[in-house]
Amino acid sequence: MILVADGLHNLLGGFAVGYAYVIDIRLGVVTWLVAAAHEVPQEIGDFGILVHSGWRKGPALVCNMLSASTILVGSVVAYLISAELNVVALLPFAAGNFLYIALAVLFRELTTGRAPHERVVLTVGVAVGLALLLGVATINSRPLV
Repeated sequence: MILVADGLHNLLGGFAVGYAYVIDIRLGVVTWLVAAAHEVPQEIGDFGILVHSGWRKGPALVCNMLSASTILVGSVVAYLISAELNVVALLPFAAGNFLYIALAVLFRELTTGRAPHERVVLTVGVAVGLALLLGVATINSRPLV
């Protein structure tokens, strides 16, 4: 189940990366870097879950890599269909999906039975991340399209 969900998640992420490259190469590079920063720890965690649930390391690594490679499929598909579709309209949709997933996970972590100091650390982390996003948006405020 984790491999199928991760494969679909990576496919959608690939769409976002591909759309971003079509719109502007700088946006594509930033989107790819953000996706990589998100995916590396997630894939390590997925590998750990597979091994902990009884998989041998070799098959777990191969299956996890196959699941992760759907990001490339999504990127290529997005690039190929960009000639037929207005991908500018699809990028905000992809960004909205990522925000929903991130916020659903973050807010669940902030509201579960954690110690108060852990909630403060998580809240500060979210605030710093949002401040970084605002800073990058302010620095690169030139319209991309």
